[in-house]
Amino acid sequence: TAARVTKGMEVDIPVIVHNGAFIVDSVSRRPIWSAKFTPEEEEIVYSAFLRRGLFPLTYAVIDGANRFSYLRSKCGKAQWEFVLSRIGYEDDRRGREIFSFDEALDGDVYYFACIGDTQSSLVPVYEKTSSAVFFRAISTPMRRGWRSCRRAFPRRRRRKNSWTFFIVKNSSVSETP
Repeated sequence: TAARVTKGMEVDIPVIVHNGAFIVDSVSRRPIWSAKFTPEEEEIVYSAFLRRGLFPLTYAVIDGANRFSYLRSKCGKAQWEFVLSRIGYEDDRRGREIFSFDEALDGDVYYFACIGDTQSSLVPVYEKTSSAVFFRAISTPMRRGWRSCRRAFPRRRRRKNSWTFFIVKNSSVSETP
C-alpha cells in the first residue's frame, strides 16, 4: 500500500514499513532488515488474541512474499471491511484466506493486527502484550477511514470509528537481521 500511496516519489534511502517491522531498500524494494517473531513469541501473541475470542490478521513472509492471513469466519465487521479493502486488486496478492487456526502462523510472522469495532474489545490483549519487553503494541482509533487508502483508493470502503491494534517485535536495528 505504501508503494501505491507514494507512487511518483523517488528517493534513494531506506524506508521503514509495516510499523517498523521492516527496513526496505526504496529502489530494489528488498528488505535490508526485519524484526520477525520467534515461534515462541508468535505463540504468546497469537494465544493472547485467541483466549479473548479475537482472531488477528497475521502478516508473514511465505514463499518469499509478504502475505497477510485471515480466517473469514472469524473476522468481525470492521476487520472484514479492512480485508475487503485489500483483496480483489490484480496487483495486490497479499491477502491469503485460511481455513484453520493452525495456518495463521505459517511462514515467518512479523506482524499481528486486529481491528475491532470498539476499543474495549482489544484492551485485554493490549494489556497482556504491551508489558512484554519484546513487543511494541500500538492501539489506534481509525476515525477517518483507512489512513493509507483515503486518497490513493477512493473507491475502497472506509470504516469509521473502529480501532486497530498492531503488535510488532520490539527490536533494535543494531541486531542481526
